[in-house]
This record gives sequence, C-alpha cells and structure tokens, in this order.
Amino acid sequence: MMAGMGNMLRGIIDSMTAPVQIGMAQLVNRGETVNGVLTDRYTLDQETINQFGATVEKADLWVARDGGYLVKYDLTIKVTPNSTGWADSLRGAAPMSEGTIVYNWSLEDINKTTVTIPSTCGEQAAGVDLPLPPGTQVDLAIPNTSMGKVNASIDSVLAFFKSEYPKLGYNLTYEYGDPQNGYILTFQKDSQEVMVQFSTTSDGLVQITLTRN
Repeated sequence: MMAGMGNMLRGIIDSMTAPVQIGMAQLVNRGETVNGVLTDRYTLDQETINQFGATVEKADLWVARDGGYLVKYDLTIKVTPNSTGWADSLRGAAPMSEGTIVYNWSLEDINKTTVTIPSTCGEQAAGVDLPLPPGTQVDLAIPNTSMGKVNASIDSVLAFFKSEYPKLGYNLTYEYGDPQNGYILTFQKDSQEVMVQFSTTSDGLVQITLTRN
C-alpha cells in the first residue's frame, strides 16, 4: 500500500512537471526563492493551456534550481457550461456550472523531516534478509516486506526463486502467472509463508515484491 501511494504521488508530480521537461512551458523568471529554496518560475505555454478546454487564468510552476523538483504549482481555471474539455469529462455525472477552479500545490519543510524508528522495530525481522536475485536494487525494506528492481529477464528471476528457496527449506506451494503478466509464487517453511510477486516494468527491469507472514 505504501509503495502504491508513493507511485501515485510520483505520477502526479511527473504530470505537473511534464510541460517543463518536454519544453512546453515558458521560463518566466530565474532565481525566485520559494519556501526557502532557489527556484526558476515557468508558465504553461498557450498550446498546453488549450488542452484544458477552458480558460486558464494562471498556470505557474516553480522548479528547484538544485535538484529540479517541483516546489510550487498554481493553477486557476475559469469553467463555463461550454468548456469542452471539462464538460466532456463530467458529462453524465453532474450538470456543468460556471465557476473557477483554483489548484495550489506547495512543498514545504524541504529536507527538514527526520524519521525516528521505534525501538520495538529493531526486534522485527525484515523481509530483505531473504535472498533476492543477484543485482537487485532494494527500494523498500520494512518489517517482513521488501521491494526492489533487477536488470534481468523474468525467466531468470523465476528460476532463481524456484531453485534457491527450496535449498533454504522453503517449499513451493503455489505458482501462478506467465512472462507477459508476471508471476506470484508462495513458499512455505514450517509456519512461515513467503509470497513473491514479480513482473517486467516498462523500462525492461523486473519489479519484485516479497512479503513474509
């Protein structure tokens, strides 16, 4: 669930900054300090604005000079019943009214967050202590769950789990999937169950999620 929320947030931020990344935003000013961070301010160009299908009164983005991450995003849209983009998206759900949509996004307390791990967590076993295919980059390791990616074929990842885990006393009790859609494997050792899910991502890597109960 935590990984899913992180992916959703990254997707939202990527969509916001996409006009800057692909050159469809105009640089307005360099060196504006926002929330204690030195930024460059951009505004959406007319071609990008037209995609909203409504009157955009303001569409500004502030991007950090160091790191290139989004610090602030302001969007103001005037909507009328004849605004094609918004009317089409909402048609059938509710009558379209005239009004103003204001969206403000701001990143604060940048690099000031500290995380203190409760002492009881040190007594819990992390899922990452179970072997993963050689070269796996672990992106998340919390008690009994680990996630990562590896630059390998999905067939080799499947072969790794099916050959290495029985050597550790884990018996394969369930297998489902195929190379195109990914696999789910379940292993059992005494009262402990391990579930492994993996599939190929759009960039050709294999995403692995390992959960131990």
